[in-house]
Amino acid sequence: MTDQLNLEQKQFFYKKAQSPNVNIAWAYIEHADNTDNPCSVSLMDNVFGIYETLQFQSSVVAIDHLIQDDYKDFDMHEKIAMADNITPPRQPFASTPITAESYWCKVIGMGEHNWAVIIPNNNRFEVVFFMDDSRIFDKMNFFSEDQAKAALENNDFSWYKDDELLQRFVHLPLHPFGHTQHPSGKIYSSGKYWLQ
Repeated sequence: MTDQLNLEQKQFFYKKAQSPNVNIAWAYIEHADNTDNPCSVSLMDNVFGIYETLQFQSSVVAIDHLIQDDYKDFDMHEKIAMADNITPPRQPFASTPITAESYWCKVIGMGEHNWAVIIPNNNRFEVVFFMDDSRIFDKMNFFSEDQAKAALENNDFSWYKDDELLQRFVHLPLHPFGHTQHPSGKIYSSGKYWLQ
């Protein structure tokens, strides 16, 4: 299949994540030439940017790997993708590392959780809230990381790394991340379900 591709022009690949509402995963091949030179593939989403980088012995091997993992070549499917409002991330690509130590969790009900991560944002710290399926529904800003952590704790969020029960029974939401609207609106930033 890769023999049919003009590799110099086919650098973006995408796939729809398996979730009730679609989050888009992107793969960007650097040095996508038709040689046997090693190349790297950056996996990213439109929210936090690059979250993993893979190394391959050549572009041909990289593209074979992506196709086997259900990625589609963006240029070959551009009309279909654009019709679904799917557009590649803009360069230069951002990179906001999200690790297991980043997650805060609030148990909402049986099998339902709200999640949060704290992201440095200029001179402030942004708390990003999302659902179990990695869809972001709200954000809040704080002056310091300590203030953000204290606010999360005051609103029944637990730091995942410190909660052995959560680690045992609750799986972390994974990349790729997307956006959604919560049925009740911006429940935290509006103050509706947020204690100061």
